[in-house]
Amino acid sequence: MERKYVLPLIIAFSLIAGILIGYFIHITHEKEINLLKNSGFEEGVGDNPAYWYKAMVPAEGLNMSWVSDIKHSGSKSVCIFNTHVYNVTVSNNWAQNVYDVPIGKEIELVGWVKMENAENVAIVIQCWGKNNELLAFGTTQTTQPLSGTCNWTKCIATVTVPEGTERITVRAALTGTGKVWFDDIKLIVKK
Repeated sequence: MERKYVLPLIIAFSLIAGILIGYFIHITHEKEINLLKNSGFEEGVGDNPAYWYKAMVPAEGLNMSWVSDIKHSGSKSVCIFNTHVYNVTVSNNWAQNVYDVPIGKEIELVGWVKMENAENVAIVIQCWGKNNELLAFGTTQTTQPLSGTCNWTKCIATVTVPEGTERITVRAALTGTGKVWFDDIKLIVKK
């Protein structure tokens, strides 16, 4: 082969190899498994984001809503606003149950939080057994305590799913008073 053709061939093969490597990295990244449905709170009807439910102790001064005026990305987020002071510790929260349980795998809950004068905010993973016993949990309360006022902040909690787990419950919670928004919450199965 003549030398004048070698350099263009090397460049062409390098470009093709770079494109293929980028493609496979992109495909691998896309195959990240998110166990939650409606992670960005974009789908729903009325004041109810699809697949999420309110786990709360009703009180005057508590408002849990699906909002469009403040969001991390997309067009919606969920909000908890509470001025009521309970006699006991109460964690009002948005929750979702997951029944596709990856036994033995580490899972990571990643979410975005915005707060105003919040006493205590957390995202939580709970692994429940068949008799409603709590087998394991991960929470930002122990790894990344959140309180006060801040703009959108990324928070992460992890847990390894134990044998016997029947369902996983994810919670986006406000304990006490204040205002908090949650958005872009994903439950990722770690490789």
